Amino acid sequence: MIQKTGSYRCDPFKAPMIQSFDDQLVGKELDPQLSGAYTWLAEQMTSRIGPAPEGVRFPVWAWNLYEGKRKPDLRKERWTNGAGGERLACIELDVPDDKVLLSDFDNWHCVLSRRAITESEEESEKIHVYFDHVDLETENAFLRENWKRVFDIDPFENDWVRRGENVQATFWELKKEYVKRVRFFIAGKRKGE
Repeated sequence: MIQKTGSYRCDPFKAPMIQSFDDQLVGKELDPQLSGAYTWLAEQMTSRIGPAPEGVRFPVWAWNLYEGKRKPDLRKERWTNGAGGERLACIELDVPDDKVLLSDFDNWHCVLSRRAITESEEESEKIHVYFDHVDLETENAFLRENWKRVFDIDPFENDWVRRGENVQATFWELKKEYVKRVRFFIAGKRKGE
């Protein structure tokens, strides 16, 4: 597609993380909780890097850092991605800084599961107590503000949280000129395949 049109854009109805988990609705209806998290991210992208091009609802995703590295080790990744024998591609990109929003992959799961991003068990417990004493509207407003911590990608680790090792990049569209290199590899066969 990118070779034909010059760009690739996310089709939310082909993105399994946004779709409903009901097999009857796959490709027809978006999961409300997950699409809510993606909508929140899209709002943040609009305020931080500008509005989406017409017709774009959700961003394209890529790795900025994976396990603390800029480039994955495909000798290792061939065993953890895809089905055995499947042909995969690793695409190296250079997206302009003003077109991309970086966020912490591990903390993104708090946004996906509608939880507060915290740096300690004590902070988490205080927030749970607070939520017991406020209405849903106040809780939602707190979470929407708290989730902005997902954009803190400075390395940090303690016994509760780790951030900055896996950093994801989101941008509105993948343009052909952003592609610097494509490496193809074959997924390894796992035991029992």
